[in-house]
Amino acid sequence: MAVEELIAEMEKFRIDLNGALADFTDVQLDTVIHFGGDSKRSPRDLPLVMFLNGWALHDRWHMEDARRAINGESEQAFGDAAWETIMQRRAQA
Repeated sequence: MAVEELIAEMEKFRIDLNGALADFTDVQLDTVIHFGGDSKRSPRDLPLVMFLNGWALHDRWHMEDARRAINGESEQAFGDAAWETIMQRRAQA
């Protein structure tokens, strides 16, 4: 698949996803869910809206990783401390 095709597919996915996310109510967004953790973040309970905010940043992290790789830069660690900082800032906004 060409890069242009991939970008077009991602744009359609985001449009469809935004439509689905727009249907969430405030009550649903405030619902506490369990995030099972991953290789860089520990498991925790958090409001769905905080999880979605982190998920929205996810693509940016991959873009930054790709930029670093193309430029021959080392990977930047992104662990629990950075996650907590971002989520705290988002919660205060």
